[in-house]
Amino acid sequence: MSYVPSSSLQSRCCAVDIENACAGDMMGRTPLHVAASAGHTDLVKWLLKATADPAMKDKQGNTPLNDAVLAKRDRIAQLIRQEHPSQRFLCPLSGVLMCQAAFNGALTDIKRFILNGVSVNEADYDGRTALHLAACEGHVECVEYLLENKANVDSKDRFGGTPLEDAVRHNFDVRNVKQVQKILRDHGSSLKNSLTNYTIKMCEFAATGMIEKIMVLSENGVDVGQGDYDGRTPLHLAACNGQTAVLELLLRQQTVVINAVDRFGGTPYEDALRHERKGAAAILEEAGGIRTGDPRLKDVVMKQDAELQAKQKATQEPKVEHMVNNSQESSALRLTTGKLSTEIAEQRSKVETILQRMVWAIKGLDARLKASKGNIPLHDREFLKAANHLLELSNTMREVVIASRAALDAEMGSEDGPVDCLIWKHATKVYMNEAEFLDRQLRGFLIIARSIRRITKEVVKLSKRHRLVASDGSPGRPGRAQWRFSPSSSSQRSIRSMSRTQSNASSTLLKPVLESHAL
Repeated sequence: MSYVPSSSLQSRCCAVDIENACAGDMMGRTPLHVAASAGHTDLVKWLLKATADPAMKDKQGNTPLNDAVLAKRDRIAQLIRQEHPSQRFLCPLSGVLMCQAAFNGALTDIKRFILNGVSVNEADYDGRTALHLAACEGHVECVEYLLENKANVDSKDRFGGTPLEDAVRHNFDVRNVKQVQKILRDHGSSLKNSLTNYTIKMCEFAATGMIEKIMVLSENGVDVGQGDYDGRTPLHLAACNGQTAVLELLLRQQTVVINAVDRFGGTPYEDALRHERKGAAAILEEAGGIRTGDPRLKDVVMKQDAELQAKQKATQEPKVEHMVNNSQESSALRLTTGKLSTEIAEQRSKVETILQRMVWAIKGLDARLKASKGNIPLHDREFLKAANHLLELSNTMREVVIASRAALDAEMGSEDGPVDCLIWKHATKVYMNEAEFLDRQLRGFLIIARSIRRITKEVVKLSKRHRLVASDGSPGRPGRAQWRFSPSSSSQRSIRSMSRTQSNASSTLLKPVLESHAL
């Protein structure tokens, strides 16, 4: 049942042209904008059935769907999406709105935005997503919903921080943040590959005895066996400062290296003895700590060096790959590869298209000549029409080949790109070789086109200016009997001369072309 506006609204709507109903006011807002934001469901239905444009934007860039979503008119937003499935909530501030809802823990608003087309990974001006804000504020339900909707658990903001780092940073300030950390870890997030050097932070915490912060970092993937810029691990710092509780905690971790050697050749046990930390020395000695100079340290040092090299390689490879991919040489190589895949392919396809048409035209003439046993069927107008068509194709072939050669010459003569770049020079050389190979083919096709053009032109000329002689030698008008050409002496000399000068080129070039097209 269609909606009919009532009372005074009915008379006004019926009197207004639909074009005027879709027009906007001074702010560009149409009746559909106003009805959607005000929550007039029946009027929105009527306007949509009256073909009101739901994609119309006001001067602020908002559509009727935007107004319905911002005004929390969920029923009206659903109506617009049902009638026009392509409509989405498109707003420059959608990332900010998502982050604001996540910060406040407004799960209903987050669901509304996502349901109306906002990406779950939409970011604000700092690159922070809704998952960042929900994680640092400890909103467990929001975090779970965002992850269920494929939120990027390792998305980085402008400062290189991930949602897990935000949750760790606010570990002691916000409720439920430990639960949030576990949820993020269960979805694959970790501090192991963070841009922030948490190893140095853990060394600081070990030196000052901050056990809870060490536990937080360790639970979220920080390796307690890694060292700082001097190769000193948290175990070194805890030993030389006598932090026995920290030592006991660190020794229970799977990644701890009891006899790690720093840049100065010292072990944690050696540091404890040097600083006269008897309690720490006793704990380390019981755990298997050894002093500097012990022969057993040789294997430990070799293992540490291998691990350090592997870590440096893993860290440097992405940087090197990024530098190579964005280098001047790589850009030149990509540019040249693009030329190889576009310019040469384009010219080759143009020539092959017209060549295929010529082959089929020659095949048609050949079939007609075979049907007449080598005699030119003068009474057959279709034969003359086919000969003229082949002549036109040969002219077109000649024009296409000349244009293609000119395009290749222009490309080979260009000096685009860095001249002092070796890769560019090599790539240009490869391109020129490809282009020269195609040019040799084009020159062959040009000879073929000229040969076909001259032969066909002579046949057409003779067909128009021929002398007919009957088969028995008596002159007369041919009837249905078979007739042969008796061309003039000048025409005969022209054909013989053309055959002598182009016999080699025609036989050499036409044969492979025709054979390749299964003639």
